[in-house]
Amino acid sequence: MKISVIISTLNREQLLLRLLENIGLQDLIPDEILIVEAGNTNWNIDLVPKIPKVNYKFINAIGTSLTEAREKGRSFAHNEILIFLDDDVILPNNYISNVLNALSKSDNTLGVGGVYEEKGFSNRKSWKTIVGRILGIYSDGKRNKILKSGWADYVREPFSEEITSADWLFGCNWAVKAEIFEDKRVKIETELAKWSFLEDIILGYRIVSVYGNCLKILPSLKVLHAPVSTSGEISPETIRMRILYRFVFWKYELNFKSIQSNFLFFLGMVANFILMFNQRPSLQTIHECLKSYFYVFLYSPKSYGACKSFIFKE
Repeated sequence: MKISVIISTLNREQLLLRLLENIGLQDLIPDEILIVEAGNTNWNIDLVPKIPKVNYKFINAIGTSLTEAREKGRSFAHNEILIFLDDDVILPNNYISNVLNALSKSDNTLGVGGVYEEKGFSNRKSWKTIVGRILGIYSDGKRNKILKSGWADYVREPFSEEITSADWLFGCNWAVKAEIFEDKRVKIETELAKWSFLEDIILGYRIVSVYGNCLKILPSLKVLHAPVSTSGEISPETIRMRILYRFVFWKYELNFKSIQSNFLFFLGMVANFILMFNQRPSLQTIHECLKSYFYVFLYSPKSYGACKSFIFKE
């Protein structure tokens, strides 16, 4: 089976070069690497490390979101296995061979990924986990699980050292058999804006909904995310995106209609406010949360694209 590695990037030359050098040291070299540049950096063969037997493809995607860039990469890749990586990850040297081994087995595994560690990241305090479980936004940490509140839990210690089934794969490092996209119900959601909050959870849910229990988290695919991601920094746009996209996911993808799921979604919105206010305690955070909640309940946006005019409103 041949392998394509798809890397979306945005004017982060040093990080991308670090990842490419990392790929060049793998015990199994991929057949092609697709670099999808959403910024104004003009990549060419003279700017990238020379990796034997690798075919580079450079895709200009100026101004696109993360998910649009990934979909562009997918559309240009023609191999059986697709590996999607963020430009700021550091891989173990057997990452690609472990992906191939996992997706070459005769079981029903169609996608695999690993957990990620971040420099300077501290584990969640136990009391926060307890509160999160009460509010319906965390589970038991045994697997990557999508909850009825519209939130998603992720595998944590000590379970991260076990092979676990998953409802979704971490967006910074995941791999699938290309054949999953033959079903039109499985698609990368390109209506999401900018850093595309929830993109990995949305795609994971679509894959599992069509193909059943086919995703796995493998300890051998653990990567280091460095530097620490800044995509979740609190801003008016971030607040609106977190609230509106989660509503659309819960309402129209999960499609839960029970009294219990409605109550859990409400608790999840409470948790959303607590988490964002904890990150940025200010009157602006309160104002943006309340404004977003009113928008959701008054207009009930029916798609991710329908949220854009509100999310990016001045």
